[in-house]
Parts: sequence; structure tokens; C-alpha cells
Amino acid sequence: MDLKSKFLSEKERQRGQKYYNRYQALNGAGYNFLGDTVVALLAMTFGASNIQLGYLSAAPFVAGMILPFLPRLLAGKNYIKIHYGAWLIRGLICLFYFSLFFLSGKAAVYLILTVYTCFCIFRMAGVVVANPELKLISTPATYGRVISQTRIAFQVTALLSKLISFAISSVQAFSGLTGLLAMQFGGVVMNTAASSQLKKIPCRDGVSYTKGRNLNVLLKEALQDRNECLILLLGWTNVSLMVLMGLTIPFLRLEAKLPFNIIFLYSMTQVLAYYLSGVFTRTFGDRIGSRPLLLVSMSGGIAVSLFWMIVPVAAPLIVFLLLGFFSYFCLGASDIFINRLFLYRIPEKEAFSYNAMNNFMMAIVSLLFGVIGGFCIDIGTLIHFPVVLNPYAILFALIFILGVIGLWLSLSVEEKGSLSARDMLSVFSPDGMRAYIDIGKLGRADSEFKKKTVLLSIGNNANETATREIKSLMGTPLSNSKEEMIISLFNFPRPSLLPYLLSEAADPDSYYREKALFALGAYKGSEIEHLLISLLDDPDLIIRSIAAKSLGRTGNTDYLDKVRIYFLQDNPIAAQLNYIIALKNMDTEGTFLQYLFQSVHKRRSRRYKETVFSLYSDILDFQPYLEELYRAAASEGNDPVIDTFLNDCRDSLDFFRARKNLKQFFGHKSWVQIGSVCETFLRKQDFNGSEQFLKKGILTLISTGGPTDFTDALACVYFTYQLIRP
Repeated sequence: MDLKSKFLSEKERQRGQKYYNRYQALNGAGYNFLGDTVVALLAMTFGASNIQLGYLSAAPFVAGMILPFLPRLLAGKNYIKIHYGAWLIRGLICLFYFSLFFLSGKAAVYLILTVYTCFCIFRMAGVVVANPELKLISTPATYGRVISQTRIAFQVTALLSKLISFAISSVQAFSGLTGLLAMQFGGVVMNTAASSQLKKIPCRDGVSYTKGRNLNVLLKEALQDRNECLILLLGWTNVSLMVLMGLTIPFLRLEAKLPFNIIFLYSMTQVLAYYLSGVFTRTFGDRIGSRPLLLVSMSGGIAVSLFWMIVPVAAPLIVFLLLGFFSYFCLGASDIFINRLFLYRIPEKEAFSYNAMNNFMMAIVSLLFGVIGGFCIDIGTLIHFPVVLNPYAILFALIFILGVIGLWLSLSVEEKGSLSARDMLSVFSPDGMRAYIDIGKLGRADSEFKKKTVLLSIGNNANETATREIKSLMGTPLSNSKEEMIISLFNFPRPSLLPYLLSEAADPDSYYREKALFALGAYKGSEIEHLLISLLDDPDLIIRSIAAKSLGRTGNTDYLDKVRIYFLQDNPIAAQLNYIIALKNMDTEGTFLQYLFQSVHKRRSRRYKETVFSLYSDILDFQPYLEELYRAAASEGNDPVIDTFLNDCRDSLDFFRARKNLKQFFGHKSWVQIGSVCETFLRKQDFNGSEQFLKKGILTLISTGGPTDFTDALACVYFTYQLIRP
């Protein structure tokens, strides 16, 4: 097949994910009625031995024995058609279970073993194409998320089916064989519905087979690559752990004597654990990497296995439920992390054969450990252990040993791009968890407001995880998220990202250059000052003014005179505000305050003047802020604002005596008289420091014609009050 016909477009991948999730949702109910716990309980009903129960636990993987024959047999066949046919047949085979109404003893057990083996064989024919299908409908950057989503879809309905099984088995009439076979029938229906969804998944790829490239050759090549070998061994180890953990069902049924409905309640915790492990890996897997999290999940499994060894058979039900939950959470998380590593290793041209080889080895390993697990149970029930150990202690000791092997393999495996141990520890701090939750929300934000809220949270998070996300967002050439993140680097400086900020600020063709120059004001260093100084002569007025503002924030005062010259020019509002802030930091004496009203002299608009006056109020930290008065005047009218403001100024004796006249002057728009009142107040006092320059600025306005409108008059009164207030 040529590349164009083989690989799916983004739209096709999304459609494929949609129908694959639907298939998994229906499959979750189907499988949990057809296999797993229900079959084990059927076998125990007819007296199956521990070895037979061990085989049933391993059967889903043992069916991989057929895989050496499939690549040649199915060569050229479409993945989806194979999956659909195998899934449809595996469900219909289960109708043979209804023969159990007419059988008993060994005959019934052998029927169950035979039907379940056939079920697992056709299941394996579908499972072996699942990874190539997942690879087609996802990309390397989304493997973890897509795998987790499909697992979640499966586990949600699996949980519901377990709840239904619990309800059915709790009814006396359905607490035995009748109830179990009713579940099988429901499973056939759901399985058929699931297979119908498979047909809708777009797929133009199929099984490829090259003569001489059999499973034995692929296995030898894989084992020669150290890292690939470790990943395969990890998968086989985890499958063995799953097989052995499946034998907790006989432990609870035969040793703890729990009834069917409670067994289904226990299996619900298993499904819930798998679901939550999917949510966990969806949140963290693609960003942290598989290896660091495998260390956590494997360590957790080892710890839980020790508790299984010593739990008494008469323990409260809640103990078994908790042990089951934590065991399967660790197993489920490990399975997804290993599968994520495995997807990276699948070759494009031999995806089916490679997957078949892996599942074939899983079949051998699972059969081996299924039988060994049964022997461990037989031996354990014959030995009189110390009181602290239960009859299945040997089985759980084997689980512990395999867990240690899995941990060692996890430590040895290499994964490009995964976090170091130190970085991973930071992820699980409160800030780290919040960062990852926010990053997940960012991808799902369906409105600009939600997105900005999440970006603000990420920008204010000191964790290294948030820093990595900001670094990633800064790599985008055009995004509102990038703009927000650059601004956050001013509010929350991150020295490690300074090189990216400098690169953005130095590039005259960068769309976000202005924001980057602004953010540099929060950092110090000769490299920063050199760049900002070089831009003080930039032909772009805005770039020049932002450079001046940031240079002032770095503490540099060498270019005060140059900035003052620019400030006194007739600038656009954005540049003028930047120069005011620059002078606030450079002009330590405050001489720039004498030019407070230069916008009036230059006959700028009301909005221009209000903006400038409000900024002066803000940088001088005067209360109330002048912008609040302008805002109130715009919404309530001038008179109420003046009345309120003058009443609040009564702590100044001069203002208390003059408030009535000032109200009248404002009412009659006698702006010059208002200036005269302010002049009288100011002439009475002498000021030092920056206050003398603010006084000079007000008097300069009055001496050159006075206020010209409400905006000027209010500013004149406001700043006069700030000077003479007690």
C-alpha cells in the first residue's frame, strides 16, 4: 500500500477514535459478562481444580499459541475486518454455555474449558490487531492519551456490568447457574453490538507478511536490542502478574467463602481501579513518560502483595476490597505504561507480525505462570503456615518476586523524554499536581475565558512542571496562550526561561516581541541591559518606549536624560505610559512629576488625559485611585462623584472649608476658579523631594490657563488634595 492510502488524516483519526471508544464501551460490558469472573465462577460451580482455575486465569493470554500461524494465514487482510469477524464469532461461541443446563461434574468443566479456550482464541485474533489499529488512529504524541481513553471507555461500562452482575446474583433465583448463564446471554448481545462499531473505523492497512520473517526471527531480533528486550520482558512480567492476581477470585470464593454477589462486588473494585488508572495515566503519561511512573506502579504492587500474604481469610470484606483495588490499580497503570512503550517499538511494516510475536510469548509465559499459580495454591493448602500467613501465601510470594523483577526491569529500561526521578518527585507535590491538572484542563478548555483562567494558574505556579509547559507554549509561533505565558514571566520570573525570552525580544520579526521586551523588565543582567539599550534608538516608537520601561525596571539610570527627551515629545498614549513608568524607576528625584499636565498643554483628548492622570495616581499609590473617580463619573455623572470625593477630603481643613465653593464651581463648570482655589492651597505650604515637583506641575497648569474641562479640573483638585492632606 502506498503511504497516502495507508495512513489516516487527522479527521479520520478523530473519527476512528470516536468509534473505537464506542466499541470499547460496549465491549466493556460484553467481556465482563462473557469472560473473566463469570467463567471462573461457572467452573467453580462444577468443581474445577486449582490447576484448571489457573489455566482459566491464563487462557486469555494462552490463546496466543495460535499466533505463529496467523501472519501467513491473514496476509493482506484488513485489520478492521479481521477484528470485526473475530469479535463476532467469539461472542456467538458462548451460546454453547447453555449446554451446562444438561451437564454436570467433569463433563461440565471440560465444556467450560473448551468454550472459553475457543472464545479466547478468537479474542486473540482481534487483540493482536488492536495495537496496529491504535497506532493508526493516534500519533506518538497522543499514544498515552488515546490508550487511556479507550481503557476508560471500556472500564466505565465494565463497572456498570459488574454492578448489574452483583444485582442479579443477589436475587435468590439467579444466585447460581441460572444467573451466570443469563449474564452470558447479555454478554453475547453486547459483544455483537460492540463488533458493529468496529466496522465504522476507517482503516486502509492490513496484515503484511514477508516470507522468512516469522515470529522466531522477529523474537531473536527484538531480544538482541537491549532496550527492546527489556520492554518485552516488562510486558510479559506484567501479564504474569495479571494471571496470578486472577487467582484471588478462587481465594475469596473457596477460602474466604464469599458468595457470588460479593465476588462480583470485589470484581467491581477491580474495574474501578482499572478505570482510575486510565484517568491517572491520561493525565500524566504523555508528559512524564512511562518509565518514572512504572517505578511507582511496580513499587505499589510489591507493597500490596505483602499484605495479600498475611491477610486472614476471615478478614472484613473492606480489607479484601481495598487490597483488590490497589493491586489492580497498580497492574492497570503498569499495563498502560508498558503498552505505551511497546507502541513506540512496533515497526510500521511488520506491525501485525511483531504484535503476534509479543502475544505468542505472552501465551507461553501466562500458561506457565497459570499452571505454576495453581501448583502454588495446591501446595499452600497442604502446608500448615504460621498464623500470620494465609493458605495462598506461596502464590502471593510469587507475585511479590515477579513484582521485584518488574521493578528491576523498569529501572533498567531507557525512555527518551521521560522525567528524571527528581523531576518526577516534583510532579507529585501540591504545586506539581495542580500544574498537571491545569495542563489537562488547558487542552479541554472550550472558551477563551476558561483558557485564560487556566493559563493564569499555570503562570503563577512555581513547579518545574509548569515551567516546562510554559517553555513548550513559548515554542508556538502564533497563539494567545504564548502571549499569556510571556506576560506571566514578568509577574512570575523564571530565570531558566530567560534565553527564550531574550531570543523573542531580540527578533524584530517576532509577533510577540513587545510582550517579551515588557517581560524582560523583571530580570537583571548585562545581557538584558545591552539588548534594551540597543533598542532605545529603535525606529519603532512602541519598541523604543517598552525598552525604556524595562530598562528602568532593571535599575539602570544611565539613560535618564535620553528617556526624558523622548517623554517630552508628543507621543501616542501607549508610548507615553511606558515613558512615565520608565521615569518612575529612573528619575529617583521625581523631577518628571513637574510634567504631570503636559497632555493638557498638548491639547490631547479626554481619554488620553484620563489615562495619563490615572497612571500617575497609580504609580504614586494615591488613594483613592483616580481612575476609580473617572469610572464613577462615567457611570453616575460628575456631580455625585465630586460630592462624594469632597466629603472624603474633609480630613484636610482647607478642603473642608472650600468644599461648598468647589461644588458650585464644578456645577457651573468654572474650571479656572477651581484652579485658583488649588493654587491658594498650594501657596501656603512648602514641599521637599518629589512633592515639590508635583506642586510645580500643578502650578504650571494653573499659570498657563488652568484646567480646560472636568477631566483636568478633577485631576487638579485630586493631586492638590494628595499633597496637602494630613
